[in-house]
Amino acid sequence: MNPHHLPAPRRILIVEPNAASRIALELTLNEAGYRKVISVSSCEDAIYALHRHRIDATIISADFPDVVVLETSKKIAKRASCAILLIASSLSANQVRQAAQVGITSFLIRPLNVAQIRPTLEIAFSNWQTTLDAETQLVRLKQQYETRDLVDSAKRAIMANRGISETEAYRLIRSASMNTRRPIWEVAQRIVSRLGESPASADRVVSAI
Repeated sequence: MNPHHLPAPRRILIVEPNAASRIALELTLNEAGYRKVISVSSCEDAIYALHRHRIDATIISADFPDVVVLETSKKIAKRASCAILLIASSLSANQVRQAAQVGITSFLIRPLNVAQIRPTLEIAFSNWQTTLDAETQLVRLKQQYETRDLVDSAKRAIMANRGISETEAYRLIRSASMNTRRPIWEVAQRIVSRLGESPASADRVVSAI
């Protein structure tokens, strides 16, 4: 593999109120091969760190009160593109269910096993990337649907104004998009928005194509 194309090292954020536990977790992560580790003792510092650094995974401790863990995880899921893991000595079924609802993607149980921590983290990374890909695809499909709807409305406007076929109307919209270097949805939106002003205004937009 070309060394210039190696993946960037993972950067992990530890959010743990207990100093000894923070140090122990950081050492375990280092031993597992994760060298870029940021440790903070409060959830406020965690949010600040996420704004300052590109973080691949946040490990938050269950030693914080449940409500703090849930609210912080919700903020992290909303503001940062990273996997979220909860670390605890034990977890109830209710804690697991609540954690999943706020975006926590995986769990680490103390005492940690160095041989298990890397697979757990890599699965969390993979699950998070799958979620991101699905969300991106959903946004893309929504944009495609909205664009198609706008173009259909614009085609109907041109067909009514010029008495031409649907194919010819679409060809005019596409040509206008290429000639003006504007996205096709923007050209269609201009035509559709002018229809709400007056027929004459709509005629001027169509004539300008």
